[in-house]
Amino acid sequence: MSAFSKPTEQQGRFYLWRFNDRLDRYREWNITADEVAYSSIIEICEELILHRFSHRTLTISSPTSKIISVLGSIRRRLYYPQRLRIELLPHEHGISFEVDEPESMILFRAGYVVLTDWQRSLEGVLRNEGDFCMNIGGRRVWFWWYLDGYRRKDFNR
Repeated sequence: MSAFSKPTEQQGRFYLWRFNDRLDRYREWNITADEVAYSSIIEICEELILHRFSHRTLTISSPTSKIISVLGSIRRRLYYPQRLRIELLPHEHGISFEVDEPESMILFRAGYVVLTDWQRSLEGVLRNEGDFCMNIGGRRVWFWWYLDGYRRKDFNR
């Protein structure tokens, strides 16, 4: 890759949300995306890991009722930011996951090791290994295969 190459563009539909009620089930952060989005975000993580860029900001799609209904949660109140900013920290194991509600943004700061784990988690979803949780900066984040009308076995045909 040339030092002057353009960054990978985010593609597809990427969702990140949490429920705002007292029910414990899936109250933490939830992530799902279509196959194209997962693939482009994996490439973006690779660019960060290779120190091509210090940060990238992703656009988050508005979760549809079809997306959240798969979790049996169609009537629950939810919060979703508009953007996810991923920053590479200088120390390998650094991590933070902060919500900036006034800016409608999640600030995910991670060192090389943590960002590599995040990238592997996204790759795992593409291998039909969704429906698992990762602790990121004291917050639980659930990774799901694409929830818009697909069953797990149909995700990667």
